[in-house]
Amino acid sequence: MKLSARGFVSVLLALAFAALVFSGVILYVAPRGRLANWTGWTLFALDKQQWQSIHINISLLFVVASGFHLFLNWSVFWCYLKRACGKAMAMKAEAMIGFALVAAITVGAVLGLPPFSTIMVWNEQIKDY
Repeated sequence: MKLSARGFVSVLLALAFAALVFSGVILYVAPRGRLANWTGWTLFALDKQQWQSIHINISLLFVVASGFHLFLNWSVFWCYLKRACGKAMAMKAEAMIGFALVAAITVGAVLGLPPFSTIMVWNEQIKDY
């Protein structure tokens, strides 16, 4: 049986992404650090520090695997970029909307504007619960 590097990295990225989402949700609802420590909070037999360790280490795996994915698919990626750059006028609106959305969410989160502040308020309420 021959191992496909592209297939392996693609599956690895998908699994790492799922693990990041799962651990991120758990960390979102986990109590604050001291409270989690004092009460002995656990979920699925893991404490908050263990969930943080999973999340950080899987994040590093995701970054490294993303680099390998880009390396293995460089020619396809480069062709896509050349094609997209050639069709820049056709993709101009999509690029501007995507950039604007990311910028708006970043600025809104930093400034604490609704609805981004509401997500953080919910986070505090869940942690207080």
